[in-house]
Amino acid sequence: MNTNCISPILPKKETISATKTLYVFNPEHDLALGVGKGPYTPPALVMKLRKEKALLPALYAANGDFILLRDEISRKNLSNLFGHDLAVEKNLNIITLNDLSEINEKISRIVPWGWDHAIVRDLMENGVKADLMPSLGELDNLRNLSHRRTAIFFREKIGEFLHTELLNLPKELFSLDEVKDFLHKNPLAYFKAPWSSSGRGIVVSDHITRKGLMEWSHGVIRQQGSVIAEPKWERTFDFATEWEIRDANVIFMGVSVFETSSRGKYKGNINKPQEELFYLIKTSVPTFNDKIIKAQKKTIETLIAPYYQGYLGIDLLADAAGRINPCVELNLRLTMGHIPILSNNLSRQL
Repeated sequence: MNTNCISPILPKKETISATKTLYVFNPEHDLALGVGKGPYTPPALVMKLRKEKALLPALYAANGDFILLRDEISRKNLSNLFGHDLAVEKNLNIITLNDLSEINEKISRIVPWGWDHAIVRDLMENGVKADLMPSLGELDNLRNLSHRRTAIFFREKIGEFLHTELLNLPKELFSLDEVKDFLHKNPLAYFKAPWSSSGRGIVVSDHITRKGLMEWSHGVIRQQGSVIAEPKWERTFDFATEWEIRDANVIFMGVSVFETSSRGKYKGNINKPQEELFYLIKTSVPTFNDKIIKAQKKTIETLIAPYYQGYLGIDLLADAAGRINPCVELNLRLTMGHIPILSNNLSRQL
């Protein structure tokens, strides 16, 4: 087994130039945003996912990069993890929290699944230099931008660039009276927590009792300050555009197609080359065109790029009439749609 693949990872005589990247898979990111600066312990199911997919970055890491294991995993269990064989093939350095202080001079950047106060605190407490991570002010900006109200502003701005009025705009609600009023006007509606993960913070009015919806809304408003409500779309197709913001430049990376449950919960991506995904989108949603991508790009440049750099995914949907919601969700982090694009880009560089 590659000696670089478990702590201690580096023979003392080996020298690595400070051009490597440290990858961290923190799927609890969206939930941690909801907590903000306070202490955060992920739910058991999320912790299980974090352990099982700890080596997911092996799919898009370059040869010799680092992957952090934040949980205790035995050598035997490590060898059974998804991505382990690829990590060995790429000579990736799999490290633990105890190794972090030793690699500050060997890495030039850190790429978590997403940046939040919890992951920065975890890394800093284990010896990572602050200049490799966002500042507290930048983290606050990221958290604010990740609030689902940003998707409302985003859709409004896209409408301006497309010179069209968009249907079914969401609304931010701050009290149970506002929730009741919205529900009265829109009997079929989605209600969303401002920060949540992969559809888990979403309820649909026809999938829950009125009493249950009110109790859920009360809890979310108490914890996060508001609820985002949106008239229900009869979705027939879910897809996304994938982006990167680098030094204020907005880079369109490609598209992805995924499946969701009737409640809007993410189920999985369709794994096909970009050409086939574009063809699938165009044949399924003939109304989708380059104008929408250009409007999204302009909106990112206006609302997001001045305050954030990193990966970004925009979820879209279409209904049977071909009407498109150009921003269902705005994800300021890596997404599952980024992974095959990054992996293919890396393969072309080798």
